[in-house]
Amino acid sequence: MIYIMKPEQFISFILFISAHFLSFAQGKININGATMNVVNSAYVVTKDVSLTSTSTLNIDSSTIKIAGSISNTGTFDVTNGTVEMNGLSAQTIPAAAFITNKIRNLIISNDVTLAGEDSVTGVLSFGAFDSKTFFTGDFLTLKSSAARTANVADLTNNDVNTGNQVLGNVIVERYISAVKKWRFLSIPTTTAQTIKAAWQEGNSANGNLVPGFGTQITGAGGTAAGFDVTTATPSMKTYNTVTNNWVAIPNTNATSINNSSVNTPYFLFVRGNRSATTFTSPVSATVLRTDGEIKQGDLADVMIASPVTAFTAVGNPYPSRIDLRRMTPAPTTATKIYVWDPFATSGSAYGLGAYQTLTCDGTDFMVTPGGGSYGAPYNKNPNYIESGEAFLVGGNSSNYIIYFKEDIKPSGSNLISFARRRPQSFQASLFINKNGVTSLMDGIRADIGPDFSNYLDNDDAFKISGNSENVSLKRDGQLLSVERHSAIDVNDTFYINLGNMRVQNYQWQLNMDNLDRPGMTAFLEDNYTHSSTPLSLNAGTVADFNVVNVTGSYAADRFRIVFRQLATLPITFTSIKAYQSHNDIEVEWKVENETNIVQYEVERSADGNTYTKVGTSAAKNIPVSNYAWPDENAAEGYNYYRIKSVDINGKMEYSTVVRVFVGTTLQSITVFPNPVKDRMIHMQLLNQPSGTYHVRLFNNAGQVISSKQIEHPGGSSTESLLINKSAIHGIYQLEIMQPDNDKVTIKILFY
Repeated sequence: MIYIMKPEQFISFILFISAHFLSFAQGKININGATMNVVNSAYVVTKDVSLTSTSTLNIDSSTIKIAGSISNTGTFDVTNGTVEMNGLSAQTIPAAAFITNKIRNLIISNDVTLAGEDSVTGVLSFGAFDSKTFFTGDFLTLKSSAARTANVADLTNNDVNTGNQVLGNVIVERYISAVKKWRFLSIPTTTAQTIKAAWQEGNSANGNLVPGFGTQITGAGGTAAGFDVTTATPSMKTYNTVTNNWVAIPNTNATSINNSSVNTPYFLFVRGNRSATTFTSPVSATVLRTDGEIKQGDLADVMIASPVTAFTAVGNPYPSRIDLRRMTPAPTTATKIYVWDPFATSGSAYGLGAYQTLTCDGTDFMVTPGGGSYGAPYNKNPNYIESGEAFLVGGNSSNYIIYFKEDIKPSGSNLISFARRRPQSFQASLFINKNGVTSLMDGIRADIGPDFSNYLDNDDAFKISGNSENVSLKRDGQLLSVERHSAIDVNDTFYINLGNMRVQNYQWQLNMDNLDRPGMTAFLEDNYTHSSTPLSLNAGTVADFNVVNVTGSYAADRFRIVFRQLATLPITFTSIKAYQSHNDIEVEWKVENETNIVQYEVERSADGNTYTKVGTSAAKNIPVSNYAWPDENAAEGYNYYRIKSVDINGKMEYSTVVRVFVGTTLQSITVFPNPVKDRMIHMQLLNQPSGTYHVRLFNNAGQVISSKQIEHPGGSSTESLLINKSAIHGIYQLEIMQPDNDKVTIKILFY
């Protein structure tokens, strides 16, 4: 039976296929001069497909199952559809069967031969059958673009089927975005191509015969060794497990790009496509590709070297994403994976990428420090390694073997997960802080639990340092990116190790999870400024600091995290200010750690020496309190104010002193006292216009140490600026930008 589609039948036919399953299983779709659109996840089952020169068959977000032949001189569009070849006898996909020779998804449920060039842009998979073969005829390409990368699904359908295979060469592409970064790449084909033939596209030095493909590769051997340019520092390396170092490739014109059954991954600096001949060339995207039989089935095992300080380079062998949770043997807390993230350290001038550590909690993998590819907008899942991506595996106390099997490719179903109690951990992340804009550079994590020890063992992840700022934990002389530690006790100390620090402003972001317990607290201790920052044990804490050209400032052991017995903290005056409001003076103050306080007394002085109580406010006794008191009897001239707290035992604490000028004879901005003590700068605004004042404190290197925005109501007031804890004693410049953009600069002596 033959179904012929004529032009006058078009409208009713399209509506039918948009909403229903349609079967031509015993017949043939024969379109002659008409258009047939299959949309909205519809299914069409047919034996043969025949299109004349003026006909169109469009499979859009839908599936067509073909059991017979394809004859097409018209337009057969499956660029956004799925084709399943499911005949009972061998089938052929003829040359030029599909528009632009592109198929989104191709399902092989029969022995199928490809007779002309075609590209898969989505998924190549096998149906629920055994021993089916897809003969590519060396015509198939797995495409990769900014939108998606084609992949080959699990040939066994999660160990249900056997004997399925892809025979013949396949061109496998890997899209590289337009950023100049190092990449850690694997080869998913078994190919005889040299590096030059593959990733240099067979070009002569600096040649670009295939625009948009390949990249420049440089090395010490120069053009005689196949490199594009002679450079002392190679742009392509392999990892030597014995020496734990990267080693330059000797040449590109004689070295096979695939030199083992699984493959040796490559660390490659990608400047862009081959039009980018220098580091300063404009940024461009590129596609790297190899041509050979795809790696499939269960592959040769990989020996992971010992000891715990060793690392073994491993490439994802398949042209597919793999799920680390499906590794053989199954991952444990002793499994440590290190990936190179090209988007880490993007905020740094030296940011060419950095290592991320993936550790397993027994069910899922977690990333440290995170950000980069694992943060917005990419939000990469740490459970997966992408097609063409390589990684390092950290060693344990003895060698062990990992195996690659087809079922490591993720399927549509999720792995079973079990409810677990909330884990204990903390993470310290180091950011560059450029005028309030922060960029993650590196970080560490500690997982806490009774199953871990306080000694170095297989559960600890050792640190691999990069070229930008590095953060690690130091334990028994070794540097760790993730430390596993038994239950926290009082006086437990985690020693932070810094590397490649530069003269600039930084910020710690420290997040502790589920570590709070009665009677214990934690501090970030700074050995350079001799200061301690209290840390929340169940939330985040931010601590700013800077590095200057002083040895202790960039010392590797500058910081540590210490857990201590909780002590009662004294009340803290976090701010006090006074300002003129019409004919009165408003005195405002803010306090923390307010416990067992009876009242606050406002004291005033005309000379800054002799004070008299002029007001009282009852204490609120809450963690953070704000108070205000109006002075309706301020005298002409300077008025000095301070606040005295009185607790239930009669103990008294005083705030710092602020002053306000009342009158119209002066108009100025001054600082008192100067020199500054106790890190608090007091600014007196005398008869100044209302508006926004921007205040910044600079060191001698021109770096912003502290900053503040003041909303001044007009008249006279006292404002304060806290000097950053990391600032050292010395001379600073205070810049105050007024609402009319006039600038006042005052030299500050801090001691």
